[in-house]
Amino acid sequence: MLHYIGKEFYNKEVAIRELAPGVGGVLDMSAGSPVLTHTFTIFSAEEIEPTKSGWRSAGKKDTQVTPIAYEHVIGERDQGESQLEHDAHLETIKRNVTKLYQEVLPHAPEYAQIIQRQPNYELKGITETAYWLEQSENPERLIAFTEQFGWQGLRSFVQLGANERMAEEVLSFAHESPEQAVRVFESYAGLLDRMDTVRDVVRRETGCKGEACEELIEAARERLLRKTVLYLTNALGTQDGHQRDLAEVVQDAYPVAASLAAGIESGALRSVQDMEGFRQDVVSGTRALQDANLMGDMIAIYKANYSQYDDGGAGLVEQFREKLTHEDAKVHLWRIRDEVLAFVLVTDRPEEADLYVSALNVNPALVDAKAGTGLVRELEETYVKQGVALSAEATLDNAAGYCKFGYVATAAHEDADEGHILDVTRYPDRDYPTQSWKLSKILHLLQDEDEYTDPETGVRLVRTRAPTPPGELGRGFVMTNLVRIGKGGERSYIFVLEPEHPTPAHAATAPRT
Repeated sequence: MLHYIGKEFYNKEVAIRELAPGVGGVLDMSAGSPVLTHTFTIFSAEEIEPTKSGWRSAGKKDTQVTPIAYEHVIGERDQGESQLEHDAHLETIKRNVTKLYQEVLPHAPEYAQIIQRQPNYELKGITETAYWLEQSENPERLIAFTEQFGWQGLRSFVQLGANERMAEEVLSFAHESPEQAVRVFESYAGLLDRMDTVRDVVRRETGCKGEACEELIEAARERLLRKTVLYLTNALGTQDGHQRDLAEVVQDAYPVAASLAAGIESGALRSVQDMEGFRQDVVSGTRALQDANLMGDMIAIYKANYSQYDDGGAGLVEQFREKLTHEDAKVHLWRIRDEVLAFVLVTDRPEEADLYVSALNVNPALVDAKAGTGLVRELEETYVKQGVALSAEATLDNAAGYCKFGYVATAAHEDADEGHILDVTRYPDRDYPTQSWKLSKILHLLQDEDEYTDPETGVRLVRTRAPTPPGELGRGFVMTNLVRIGKGGERSYIFVLEPEHPTPAHAATAPRT
């Protein structure tokens, strides 16, 4: 037996245990309490062939032990953390994971085998689950849950990170809606099983080779895993008729998006539009409401982008549904084949001459691919160049992005969730010279002061230490640009303001430097 799992354990104080059917473990007994250090596959005598020497072999690769990479989870020692504290944290992780293997995994042998094949993809979640198991007042709930929903349920529980709130949501959802839970857990486990296909997809889409390709593949896998957790979270929180659709979204949502983002990062693809199967669509709000698959995709992306809200974005989704009922509502869609990458809603404003833009959402896996930027450009071509003004609401950070496309902020109000919200408008017939100013010019004019006013044009520069728009905004001035400098507590904001109705001279003359 010792030879079977490797000679490295000769004369070591270890114990060999069967953790689950088909999976064995090596326990280090030297510290008193057992610590799991390695796993290995157990074969029956019927599964392996005798060799000429009389030994039985199932192949070197299959019979190798797999070390548990605890360091993969804990990472490097934090600044300010002593080596003693770091080592103590690592030992706690080891004890918790060992307990999980011994008490829970015997009830989910298939999952134990999955961990044996690809431990690093699962280990962080396993560690969090083990911690939850130790802290829980009723750890038997997880064992009962695993017995009922099998390895698919346990794997879903593990990949949610098993923080206290999500642990309760998963267990409650499974208890209240067991039939739906089975479908969701099976769909999610099926998606995770496709992890191995990421390698082929990334290579096919990017043409990468060597070490750089391995880094892209790993990044795509991590993105796929991280973002699909958001979809599973949304599915767990959905108790209406869209449950089935969300389960299907979990199954199919991210392989294309993950590989696309990896391709763009590698430089193999210049933009979303370069991807084979890309298409742009515009559908009416009524048609969107009637398409269950489309609504499932859009709602899942919407909730993924607003999962930090107390209601998980449910309130925003209801507003979105209501706006789709408007007679002239249109949804601009970007897709790869049938997968929604990004969308934005455009509605009429009966009391105004312009259109209202809202619900701009991008698949989280494509944030770095600037799919949202592409949609804003599409609206520019479709409406602004035809003489139509566009209005929207934006957070302070998003408003800075809108300004780069010619939008100006005309007013501000406070929102309980987002802080300051700005009303932004893209006028088809107005140009604002300050939108072409470079940062060096703005800093030169402002110098060390917090305010600057150009005596000829009336342009104002206002520096603040808090993300609070100046009082002049909406009172004779529009914001044409916003510069953010620094990070965290050191961040400052420079608001560039122009007179709301500039005279022709003002529109043509830039402040002198």
